[in-house]
Amino acid sequence: MPKYKHGSGSVYRRGQTWWLKYYVDGKAVYESSGVADKAEARRVLQSRMGQLADGRYAGPAAERVTFDDLAEMVLKDYKINGKKSLSEAERRIRLHLRPFFGGKKKALKIASANVQAFIAHRKEQGASNAEVNRD
Repeated sequence: MPKYKHGSGSVYRRGQTWWLKYYVDGKAVYESSGVADKAEARRVLQSRMGQLADGRYAGPAAERVTFDDLAEMVLKDYKINGKKSLSEAERRIRLHLRPFFGGKKKALKIASANVQAFIAHRKEQGASNAEVNRD
């Protein structure tokens, strides 16, 4: 008799760390739990399975996206589409956004509270509402 229900994923050990294995759209996903405790790894797996069931699953690759990655995607889109405001977007990212949000900050860690803090910061610098919106 199996200990866990079929389709509930599995945890296994590699070195001192427990890893997760679960399926998304029929494809196996292998992900480090980042913990050395099996019970905690099982909780992480259950959290992932809950995200899958709710449709909130972003996946391990999405969790590695940084602010710099998103900024580069925006600039690439401006270049591909021939936007005239490319130099303005580059300037705003370089002067205001990157110094505030930090280049290597994970995109998933940027919450509405961070955006509100950025707005307050720009207002203290004397920026108008229009300038803040463009940023």
